[in-house]
Amino acid sequence: MNKKIKKTTPNIRLNKRDARSGENQKPNEPLTFGLLQHEIDGILAHHQKDTNRELEQSVMKELAKLLPAGETIGVKHPHHHTDIIVKPTTARSSHSSFVLDLTELAKKQKEKAEKKRILSLLRRRGRELPTSSKSMANEKPKHKAAGELGPTVIFRHEERIAVLNHLPSKRHYDEHGEQFTKAPWFYHLNLPYDWPKKIVIYTFGFLLCIAPIKAFGYYHELKNSQAKIVNYATEAYADIKIASQNLLDEKTGEAREQFAAAEKNLFEAENELDKINAGLKILINLIPRTGPNLADAEYLLDAGAAAADIGQQITNAFEALKSSDKKLTERLANAESDISSIAGKVNSVNSLMNKIRPEALPENKRAQFSQIKNYLSSLANDLTEFSELSKTINEILGADYLRRYLFVFQNNNEIRATGGFIGSFALVDIDRGEIKNIEIPSGGSYDLQGSLLAKRKAPYPLTVINPLWEMQDANWLPDFPSSAQKIKWFYENAGGPTVDGVISVNASLIPAILEIIGPINLPDYGQSLNAKNFIIELQKSTSALKNTAKPKQLLADLAPEFLKKLFGADKKTIITIAQAVKKGLAEKDIQLYFANQAIEEKIASYGWAGKMLNSSRDYLAVVSSNIGGGKTDAFIEQNINLVSNIADDGTIINTLAISRKHTGSANDQFGKISNLSFVRIYTPAGSELLEITGHSSVPANKFEKPETAWQEDEWLAGIQGKIWIDPTSGTQINNEFDKTVFGNWLQVDSGEERQLIIKYRLPFRFSAAQKSKLTIFSNEKHPEFYSFLLQKQSGVQNTKFNITINLPTGYSATKTFGHAAINHFDQIKLESSLADDALLAFIAE
Repeated sequence: MNKKIKKTTPNIRLNKRDARSGENQKPNEPLTFGLLQHEIDGILAHHQKDTNRELEQSVMKELAKLLPAGETIGVKHPHHHTDIIVKPTTARSSHSSFVLDLTELAKKQKEKAEKKRILSLLRRRGRELPTSSKSMANEKPKHKAAGELGPTVIFRHEERIAVLNHLPSKRHYDEHGEQFTKAPWFYHLNLPYDWPKKIVIYTFGFLLCIAPIKAFGYYHELKNSQAKIVNYATEAYADIKIASQNLLDEKTGEAREQFAAAEKNLFEAENELDKINAGLKILINLIPRTGPNLADAEYLLDAGAAAADIGQQITNAFEALKSSDKKLTERLANAESDISSIAGKVNSVNSLMNKIRPEALPENKRAQFSQIKNYLSSLANDLTEFSELSKTINEILGADYLRRYLFVFQNNNEIRATGGFIGSFALVDIDRGEIKNIEIPSGGSYDLQGSLLAKRKAPYPLTVINPLWEMQDANWLPDFPSSAQKIKWFYENAGGPTVDGVISVNASLIPAILEIIGPINLPDYGQSLNAKNFIIELQKSTSALKNTAKPKQLLADLAPEFLKKLFGADKKTIITIAQAVKKGLAEKDIQLYFANQAIEEKIASYGWAGKMLNSSRDYLAVVSSNIGGGKTDAFIEQNINLVSNIADDGTIINTLAISRKHTGSANDQFGKISNLSFVRIYTPAGSELLEITGHSSVPANKFEKPETAWQEDEWLAGIQGKIWIDPTSGTQINNEFDKTVFGNWLQVDSGEERQLIIKYRLPFRFSAAQKSKLTIFSNEKHPEFYSFLLQKQSGVQNTKFNITINLPTGYSATKTFGHAAINHFDQIKLESSLADDALLAFIAE
């Protein structure tokens, strides 16, 4: 239904008269009709045209009667009015033509005719005018009986509305009682009819004239913002660098101030970025470009702010650890919480850094940016690892109750299976992170000899020096958890208290620590021990006191001074020490065993337990035990070469060559002694000995016989199993730790070089070659995954490994994994000094 609409139509005012009674209505009250604007325009245009034409004709007739003969009457229609022109046609006529302007007359005639037309229209409809337009305007329409006319819809001149309703009596109304539909929204704005066209013209003009001016302004705004953002970010970067250096220099107060300054500068930079018009940001980021954009800037600023916050938290964590008002375990627990939070923020920084496009950075900064990303990724992993490990560390440090550990010092100049000869040990009590007690027997491990009640026969090769198995020889097995259990057993059975774990430290680690903390002065001995002379001076002291009751007194006096200097180091030094300890754990110079199974499994998962590992395919570990050869392993240069030949039928034959060169001289106190070692070669279980050459023979009379009252060690027998002796070479063969072991002697005198060669067949085949051989009518090759695990012996020195794997005919390695190897397609080579274990794997097809 149409509603009353305000329009700029001419006011039409009529003196209303009742259609039937003819009574005069109020002369000043406007009469309104319900006509739509286009209906009114059509009616007026049509009747105006007819009225003007009738008026012209009437006037011209009257003029023709009044004017003299010969006068010409013409009609013109200028803008918005009609002119009737009379021109004289005779030469005698002295007056000029005149123009009669009928505009005003036409207007009056038009009004009169319109009144007449409207009244006629009302009478024709039989419509009775209402007594009050106001009352009718407020009256809600009512339905009439059939055949009756509905109510008149009025014109409202005050609102300039005209809508005519001439519908039959049966009408339809909306929910508000209105009969008409709503007018468009722009009807009330009094817009000109050509307003869409004007808007288009205005918009086009804005784009041509105004937009470039605004864009120029935006450009300057962005340039100014860019300069400010760069300045703030540069200052923040400088603050972070200074803060980091202050942190390393233990200037935590200055570090905190610099990190706070960095955060402030980054905050200001972000404010400048936020001032940029939001719509402009969207448009700029949508523009394809290879250089930096606002998104890159936002990511960089967010990463910088997070980095500054991380710096603040690290500073707080350092101060908390340094504080002495709490126990170490409490401080570590608090640090664990801080580090967990820091790790999460580092991951957030990594995420932001990964969003930054490399092309958004200057070329001379991209390499540095890549290094920072790698460093942060490594830092996040280290922090997460430390957070997970911290609870275990706190348990080890006695967070809830006192822990007691047995530290054994292994001299790897006299190599043994787990690292070296156990000459000294220390009993250490730790309670809530504090060392409560340290006991270092001046006689070393020999102090337990007279206290051991249980008598066990030594493993046969050890009987060359001692048929009784004792504490100093307890580390016979290369699997450290197994040897640690035996060390613990010997100590406790010799009258020592029960311990919670065993920790081995190789002598070669101490010089690395002394290199960091500096020399230790021992005035009573007139010595200053440093990284270069520590081992040799310790060996000299032990040798000099060998026949006394206190051969290890120097070590007992050294330990307190060593620990005092170790724990009194500054933060920068502590970090370096921690890195050296971590390296020692990775290279097996430190090995850990804990009686608590949960702690042991956690430590083993990090590779710090010194376990012998399992392998699905090939495996090799060469384990030497110096038996009666003195401290000569420091003079041995060793090369271990393995060639693995895979035949076309899949059979695998390994040839291992162990070359040892003794560089000692006859004038050297320790280097002049012959090196005698029992060498065990650990191979995949089920390997078959084919040939062995170059081994040494030890006369039978060199082996001491145990006393009959001594018992066989059942624990050792359970691990080693049955031992076979190869009748040709005297090689000892047994199975332990799911490996087949070949053991024999190798003796090298000073200045000499010897080579032991052993050939053996692996218990499995290269199955891909076997499958290809069975496929008689096809050249199809079957890919196969192959792996080789090489385990390093703890404490081994001056050793190089060369591994070569020759593939069967027609096969090549398409992909290698694990340790860095040289791929010659049909040959895989690994050359390494092997600081730790190495896994070499590849796919051959």
